[in-house]
Amino acid sequence: MHLRLYRARTAALLAALAALASCSLGYLNPNFLLSSEARERVEDAATRYNNALRFGNLTMATQWVKPELRRDFLEVFGQETGSPIRFTDVEIQSIKFGPARGEARIVLSARLYRLPSIHEIALVDEQQWHYDPNELAWFITPDLERYATLGQATPRSTSATLPR
Repeated sequence: MHLRLYRARTAALLAALAALASCSLGYLNPNFLLSSEARERVEDAATRYNNALRFGNLTMATQWVKPELRRDFLEVFGQETGSPIRFTDVEIQSIKFGPARGEARIVLSARLYRLPSIHEIALVDEQQWHYDPNELAWFITPDLERYATLGQATPRSTSATLPR
């Protein structure tokens, strides 16, 4: 009787440990996640990043930018209160995963302006996100070139052909 009870408890314990191990593996590696869980995690990261931009909290926004791009990000967006780019609205439109679950493309609609102008610009941004299994986090690779020139007047040509 005791042997059967011992075996039943041992089997239950092993099943619980196996379930717990599979859950932790799923959390560490997005390729093991259910698509709904992966979607929730990347959507949460994107929402937090975009809201930080929306409210001008660049220090907070940088935690979701790929580490090697953070300095360039701050150069383009400016330091906190000195940011020339001001968002008035951001909204995630869609999320699509790449061939591996560790890649995601997020389509964002945004409205923003660049100081000193107050002319608002409507923008559709395709954000590229990647999961880093070492950091256990999603990071964006922002299109810094696009934002660096967004809303700036295009320089006019000063050269002219003079008649001879």
